[in-house]
Amino acid sequence: MLLRREEPGGPLDKGHKLGDGGMMSTTVRAINLPASLVTLIFGFYISTHGAMTPGGGFQAGIILATAPLLVYVCENRAAFRKRTATPALEALDGLGAGSYALIGLAPLFGGLPLLTNFLPFGKTGTPFASGTIALISFCVGIEVTAAFTLVISTYLKELVTGDSSEA
Repeated sequence: MLLRREEPGGPLDKGHKLGDGGMMSTTVRAINLPASLVTLIFGFYISTHGAMTPGGGFQAGIILATAPLLVYVCENRAAFRKRTATPALEALDGLGAGSYALIGLAPLFGGLPLLTNFLPFGKTGTPFASGTIALISFCVGIEVTAAFTLVISTYLKELVTGDSSEA
């Protein structure tokens, strides 16, 4: 984003526009797909191993949200918007937060305290050895990925078009 050229009415002017009509070089665009794929794989790895190692849903969500950002960095906002539909992201954001709440509230119906584990523990050292913690981590990852991608989308809209209304 730092390498893009400013247009008249750039960030120091009232319009806050940043030119992103041109794409990066062919080499940078060719590296985008493998870099995005590695980012997605690493994000899913951090998500599934969060109960055994440092990491988990929040960290994985941040990593996964950088994959669409790589599309903007290597191409432009139009390519980013084409790959990230705002209604779908808002639905995922709600699904992640709602799922977390349901997992937390489910034990209450059985007379147990909030967020009590109700799933059997798996074999020690495996990603699903933690019972409901793995599910909660997955839900947090979905919510954080969607929320940060929406924040990035809104930021890019403000930066590129100068429009500060909702994305």
